[in-house]
Amino acid sequence: MGTGFGKINIHKLRTTFKKLRALLRLQKEDKILASYKKTYHVCGELRNIQIMLSPKQEELKTIPGFIKWLNLFMEVQKEDWNKIHSVRIMGLLSEKIKKTKVKKIDERKFFKKKIAKTKAILKLSFIPDDKIHEIRKKLKDVQYVLSLTKKKGKQNDSLLNETRLKSINEKIGNYMDEKIALLLLKKYFTQETKITALRKAAKLQKEWEERKSNNKIRLIKLLKQTIG
Repeated sequence: MGTGFGKINIHKLRTTFKKLRALLRLQKEDKILASYKKTYHVCGELRNIQIMLSPKQEELKTIPGFIKWLNLFMEVQKEDWNKIHSVRIMGLLSEKIKKTKVKKIDERKFFKKKIAKTKAILKLSFIPDDKIHEIRKKLKDVQYVLSLTKKKGKQNDSLLNETRLKSINEKIGNYMDEKIALLLLKKYFTQETKITALRKAAKLQKEWEERKSNNKIRLIKLLKQTIG
């Protein structure tokens, strides 16, 4: 993976995987990637921790124990990567992709199906976080296929716009980062024993949960206004 576990390398690997997955889904051949899912998920854990340890996370300075735990957890993920990642698996994956016969596909049918499923989710009376994540995966597929095939939507189809889709996906991504931050904080709770640290973490958790709740309301409103 590049020259190490740096943010840029992790980001490039995950983005490349998502683009490849979108094209294979278009071809209905995404089962090819099954052998690489574990590696991809470990990269996801590394990326989540890197975001948490970003200099922008000033709030974490009040809980040095959490920062220490995050760094230790990152080392565990790096060890998992070294155990899971295999040049052989990468080689086999590459060969499978090369052997895949490219079928002539109507991209607009692919877009229509993804957007229809997204609209169906937005009609639910309650939209849990896993459904919001599902929306992002569908819209990411549309965004990447749209970009890679250079297929343009009709003038009255404002959603089939790469810039607009990228903006929507970034907003969903920011919300999902908030969810992941809370999950990591809850994992930290299970191993912390110092009462003072736990109290500070509980205070931070309450603030994050309130912020996340408000952002979820705004995000769903935006998605309904933009997508339907």
